[in-house]
Amino acid sequence: MPKPLKIFFAYARADQALRDELDMHLAFLRRSNLIEGWYDGNISAGEEWQQAIDHHLHTADIILLLVSPNFIASDYCYDVEMKKAMVRHEAGEAVVIPVILRPCRWKYAPFGKLQALPKDARPIIRWANSDDAFDSVAETIDTIVRQLHTQRNVLRSPALSKPTTQTQPKSVSVPAGPPVQKKQEKEKEGYTFGDILRSFPSQLWTSIAVIVVLIISIILIIVGFVYGGSFDLTTAIATPTLDSHLALNSAPTVESHLPLNSTPVPYAFYSSPDLGIRLEYPDNWLDNEEQNEVVLAASAEGLQTDTVQAANMRIGKSAEEDISIHDLFTEVLDGFPEDVEILNEDTISIASQTWSSTQLRFDNEDGEGQSIANISVTTHDGEGYYLIAVAPAQEWNTVQPIFQDVINSLTFINDSPMILIPAGPFKMGGNADVDLDECLKLRIGREDECQRYWYEDEEPQHNVKLDTFYIDQYEVTNVQYSICVDDNVCEPPGNTASFTRDRYYNNSEFADYPVIYVDWKQAKTYCEWRGARLPTEAEWEKAARGTEGMLYSWGNTFDGGLTNFCDSNCDQSFSNKDYDDGYADTAPVGSYPEGVSSYGVYDVAGNVWEWVADWYDSNYYSNSPDSNPLGPTSGNERVVRGGGWSEFGNDVRTSHRFWKNPSESGNDIGFRCARSP
Repeated sequence: MPKPLKIFFAYARADQALRDELDMHLAFLRRSNLIEGWYDGNISAGEEWQQAIDHHLHTADIILLLVSPNFIASDYCYDVEMKKAMVRHEAGEAVVIPVILRPCRWKYAPFGKLQALPKDARPIIRWANSDDAFDSVAETIDTIVRQLHTQRNVLRSPALSKPTTQTQPKSVSVPAGPPVQKKQEKEKEGYTFGDILRSFPSQLWTSIAVIVVLIISIILIIVGFVYGGSFDLTTAIATPTLDSHLALNSAPTVESHLPLNSTPVPYAFYSSPDLGIRLEYPDNWLDNEEQNEVVLAASAEGLQTDTVQAANMRIGKSAEEDISIHDLFTEVLDGFPEDVEILNEDTISIASQTWSSTQLRFDNEDGEGQSIANISVTTHDGEGYYLIAVAPAQEWNTVQPIFQDVINSLTFINDSPMILIPAGPFKMGGNADVDLDECLKLRIGREDECQRYWYEDEEPQHNVKLDTFYIDQYEVTNVQYSICVDDNVCEPPGNTASFTRDRYYNNSEFADYPVIYVDWKQAKTYCEWRGARLPTEAEWEKAARGTEGMLYSWGNTFDGGLTNFCDSNCDQSFSNKDYDDGYADTAPVGSYPEGVSSYGVYDVAGNVWEWVADWYDSNYYSNSPDSNPLGPTSGNERVVRGGGWSEFGNDVRTSHRFWKNPSESGNDIGFRCARSP
């Protein structure tokens, strides 16, 4: 029975629920006696807490830093636990793994140089499904735990303890694959190939450049040597970063997956940069002397521009369930419009088994096959997404210029990524006296208009408990809404102009701006078409302000540089001349990253008012339920939230309530969607 590795959880108390969920996903390691976890909740009554924490921090084999804004802000988490953890990591005494729970500027911290979890360091709460996020973390921790156990066993084994230059690694980075070594070199040292796979000398390979060279070597070496397996590039589609060119994170068909503004070349695909390489071949392939230069690449410090992160190896024949290249091509071709010119099927091969795993692959089922000699991985607009093409050598000179045309012509539409808002309580509502003070400070030139009764519908501030839900990270854009219109489900906006632009809707220049001139019913129809719904007023407010009742999405002090409100560009007599955001009315969604909420939701302050599901009742807070309130059962107006580009600064507060007739639309009214798990 192995002695379990000790895992220490360093976290902020505000993130207790997320820590507990991660701990639950690691239970399979505890049940296998591979780990024993510890956190401050294990401190017994009467035990000296500081001494207990120090003891477990200094004896842990793995230290998990559960990173969030609260973690960074906590003097104890950051200055004590984190710094002690990094000292032990750099001394080779422990493995430190950052787990990003919520968005924050963690890369500037001392642990910013480490590979973080989950996949792509995407914060836990930004995953559409929290189980998927925690499972991604658990999978990598499982790999590291088993590698550490193997290293312990290797060091204890008489057969492998002869004097060599190999020592126990001083650190273990988060792996995406087995260690980098040549079979021939290891065999000279008396190791078997299985031993190579089960060890991880990470200190030998830390350079991205080395990884790229090795991957190129794999591609060249494999040509002519694969006798019955397959070669594929596998990449998971990650939630896209914001840009006019965005990747759809889910789609039922290729046609809806690739909305195009010009005729495409098939088999070119806009994907996540987290590109992996897998080699498959018969069981005895490595026994062939001609293959002894084959290398395995381990992960490095993460992906850099124009490089590939990792290469993985799997011993054995291709799985029987692998789809043949013919089936894959058929799947792709069926999704393209009939008028698209199709190149030779051997030219660029891309296909998808599921919409969460896209593959470029080459299969040689008949034992001959066609060698892949060229791979192009190209950044697009510097936003971290890659367009990938694969072609046989004899076709490459023809394919390359066409491929470049694809890069220049393809437009990808984002089915708005959604943010996980965890279950739990938050403070809802406001204090009319505080709100009045904000009005007096920010309603410049018209302070005499400020009235306390305007804000009494926000009282009383009260605790509300919500179940877990998801909400769009961004407001619904023109181009997203247009797809529903093209599908003959949604009605077009009531006006195609904006306040200062004659052609706003159905204009590619404003594709990623929020859709406007949609009434409540249109917003509801769109969300339902997407398999979602409008958020409740309570859900919207929690996503905007977090759990601590902040006045604004970023904190308790107004900052006009963090929101699109009526500043010097706003053509209103009351505009605030102290700020200039460059937009006379709406701005592209996500334009104010510093104003994002603590959960990672953009534009909840300003830009456009947002429809929510609830009817409006000024007295509703006095008798609303404290758990999952749905609003009044009837009414005359629907609630809108968030303020807009034409409003005073105090109107973008997180608790500010306003109402509109549900049939009304305007140049400053939009929406976002939500859904339950």
